Amino acid sequence: MNFSILDEQRRLTRIFTFGMMAMFAFFLLLIRLFYMQVFEGDKYHSLAQKNRINVKFSIPPRGEIVGKDGGILAGNQKDYRLTLIPRYVRNIQNSLDVLSLEGIDQKRILQSYQKLGKRSMTPIVVQKHLELDALLKLELSFVENIGAEIIQSTSRVYPLKEAGAHVLGYVGSPAKEKEAYFVKLGRVSVGKTGLELLHEDSLFGKPGMEEIENNAAGQVVRVLEKKDALPGEVIKTTLNADLQLFIYQLLSPHKSACAAVMDVKTGEILALVSYPSFDPHLFEDGILESQWRELLNDPYHPLTNKATSGLYAPGSSFKMIVALAALEAGIDPHETHFCSGGITVGNHVFHCHKSWGHGSMDMKSAIAESCDVYFYELAQKVGIDRIGKMAEKFGFGEKTPLNFQGERSGLVPSKAWKKEVKKDSWKVYDTILSSIGQGYVLSTPLQLIQMTARLATGKRVAPSILQKDPLVFEDLNVKNLKSIQEAMEAVVNHPFGTGYASKLETVKYSGKTGTSQVKRISMQERNSNLHRTGHHAWADKDHAIFTGYGPSENPKYAVVVVVEHGGSGSKVAAPLAKEIFKKLLE
Repeated sequence: MNFSILDEQRRLTRIFTFGMMAMFAFFLLLIRLFYMQVFEGDKYHSLAQKNRINVKFSIPPRGEIVGKDGGILAGNQKDYRLTLIPRYVRNIQNSLDVLSLEGIDQKRILQSYQKLGKRSMTPIVVQKHLELDALLKLELSFVENIGAEIIQSTSRVYPLKEAGAHVLGYVGSPAKEKEAYFVKLGRVSVGKTGLELLHEDSLFGKPGMEEIENNAAGQVVRVLEKKDALPGEVIKTTLNADLQLFIYQLLSPHKSACAAVMDVKTGEILALVSYPSFDPHLFEDGILESQWRELLNDPYHPLTNKATSGLYAPGSSFKMIVALAALEAGIDPHETHFCSGGITVGNHVFHCHKSWGHGSMDMKSAIAESCDVYFYELAQKVGIDRIGKMAEKFGFGEKTPLNFQGERSGLVPSKAWKKEVKKDSWKVYDTILSSIGQGYVLSTPLQLIQMTARLATGKRVAPSILQKDPLVFEDLNVKNLKSIQEAMEAVVNHPFGTGYASKLETVKYSGKTGTSQVKRISMQERNSNLHRTGHHAWADKDHAIFTGYGPSENPKYAVVVVVEHGGSGSKVAAPLAKEIFKKLLE
């Protein structure tokens, strides 16, 4: 009997204990529910909204780049793309098996799927540029829950192809450090070089947005809000498409060359050409590694815009700067120097390109016939500091306002520069070499054409490539510019001028030939005249240069041509410039 009472008491105690524990657990649950409802209600409401409502972004059409006549230089064409929306995919591998199209990069798609997450609404591009038969095949093969969607988008098209690639640039995938910014848009293309990069912010436009309500199964219930994508701005350039293509074809017989045309009064760039080039369409979807290596290893550097990034000793085209520095220093342009084929300074002989000499030369004839000895003598009187200041006034030693990616600033040497960089003092022979645009002097073709426009007008003309209100350029305030202009006219139109073989019959233009030496001529080569035979290896030949403006009276256009390792400026670059002037002036 006593045992029964004891058992009953124990049973009641257990019931009471369990009851208290249950009440305590229920009390804790109430507190938790209260905390979640009151203190974290906004958080869980937000999470619920995210599960119910998804935002889908769309890529905006890229802005067009047009030429001076309004013709499209970089535009868009309709492009149908197959995409996968991770949120609507039940089984990613099954989706890929159903969409068994040739050329699909399954590894890339799987990586994108894992990176974005299963609930993402960001489309993964499976394939671009779908043809009609592929579209029909896909529509017929679609089954529920594979998450596939065909969207109409655009792809970039460049009508000039290789001829405009360097100046217009190309588009491709964003750099890794900017991927996070574009991740919600999926696989986008952004400007990588040229004008595409320079004006990326304007060209890209504003993405579209669609706010979608889904049910618990992930199916679309309705579209709550929709904003269409806004296309990028139209970039209006000064480029002449016909001229750009003409010059590219003109340069094509040569291994490596570049050319530019500028309006000397406005600074507008009408053509900016570098040869060889590349097909800009290769880059939008990702260039093959084999194609990339081929471009990188090409000895003629098709990826380099030689007009803006090529650095060359300007050769005899620099002689006008030396002559102007002399005129500013008060030296009489009619003062003569006798050229016997070279001068001796110390124990070194500095030769003229005409080994038997030019005879007595004044400034005009020395420019027209490109007498080196005259400028050797003149430069020693003027000094490198005056020459450097004049070079800077005409745009050497600094980048132009074009601000192109990879544009080089060139080099105007000075005594201070050599002391700081070369840890050596300036020598007489440094001045002598600088007088004919050799030694340490370096410039880009873009700087040469800027110099030429300033010589033609006496104004501080600077290149521009966008259509805008006409600029008023300030005067350079250079004395006796007329003397230089007359000498440049004689280069092309006087029988003794180095460019006379390339003159036009119907209209006069002015200019200066230049031969930029890339390899020191040995005494053996000079004595045997081997350096004039053209039998050197291509990379050892001189660069051929011509820069000029036309018409000679009331100039309108400036032209520069550089043929890498082309040899003589008068024999190679000047005839090409003649054809460009012929198209511009006749």
